Amino acid sequence: MTLDYCVQEADAVVSVLGEMDAWIICPFFLQGGRYTIEDIHYVNDSDTLVPAGDTEFAKDAAFGYKSSNLRDWVEEKTNGRILASSVVSISIQLLRKGGPDAVCQHLCSLQKVYKIRDIVNAT
Repeated sequence: MTLDYCVQEADAVVSVLGEMDAWIICPFFLQGGRYTIEDIHYVNDSDTLVPAGDTEFAKDAAFGYKSSNLRDWVEEKTNGRILASSVVSISIQLLRKGGPDAVCQHLCSLQKVYKIRDIVNAT
């Protein structure tokens, strides 16, 4: 998944299946040099990591965005329907040290409200 269509795809799923307990956002495009580190999405440009919001991709007329921080990006792309402060992320440390069981426990411990989770800081 890249950042281009994410919110539109989620809205389409909700329109057919109804609201979900949570959405897990894990943008990844290895060939495109995309990485998420501490909630910031980067693009590798000639061995330099550039915040995605500062790239040409972010200036796309149809799918552009300003935010490189994925919590802020969710708020931006949902026009404030989902606030950045309500987005939960899972650190790479939790993934590496706790594994799937720790991630499951963390997700299950969250309050059941409409949430999007910027989950994977897996670079």
